[in-house]
Order: sequence, then structure tokens, then C-alpha cells
Amino acid sequence: MGTLGIIIFYFICRKSGFSVNVATIATFLFALDDMVFVHSGLALLDVYMLTFILAAVLFYLDERYILSGIFVALAANCKLVGVLIIIAFCLHWVIYRRDKWKAFAASLAVTAVSFVFFSGVFRFIY
Repeated sequence: MGTLGIIIFYFICRKSGFSVNVATIATFLFALDDMVFVHSGLALLDVYMLTFILAAVLFYLDERYILSGIFVALAANCKLVGVLIIIAFCLHWVIYRRDKWKAFAASLAVTAVSFVFFSGVFRFIY
């Protein structure tokens, strides 16, 4: 999951409009961060949460709000702190994408429903 998070971070940088060189340098710096090594090496829940958050950000930037909501729910099921990415999404939506309020409201509803659904499924599996 740590390696997948690094790859997703690269695609986030490219989706944000950075050049290939800048995105590669940013991904290189992200990959060499101490906490990425610690979380990936020890397989803590943080690395799963971070990967799901990065996937949610990538889908949000790609305007696939439903998938973004599902990945926020998965991040929140790993650690409840993962739900805090919704604050960043709300701020970005208020500043840049106010015209797409129906899709954003649907993604928030999907996040809540997915969180409850995944919680039940994971408890059943556990």
C-alpha cells in the first residue's frame, strides 16, 4: 500500500498541472519521507488510510465524486481521522466548484452510506 500511495501521489501531481520533472521530484521527496518509511515498513494502519485518502483526492480532482466518497469511507474505516479530508474537499468545493453542488452532495451521502456499509462488512469478516 505504501508503494501504491507513492504512485497515486505522482498522478495527483500530474493532475494538478505540474510538469513531469516537478511531479517526479515531488514524488521522490514524498517517497523518501521518514514517515512513509516507518508506516510502510511497520504496516501500520496509517499507510492504508493515507493510500485511500490519496486515491480519494485523485478521484476528487478527476471529478469522480462518487468514487472519491467511497475511498474517503475506506480511509475512515482504517482510522477515523481519515474522514478529515472532507474538510479539505469542502473548502476546495466552496472556493472553486460551487456550481457542482449536486454531485458534491451525492458524494457526501455516498461517503456516509459507504462508511456504514464497510463497517458492517468488515465487522462481519473480522
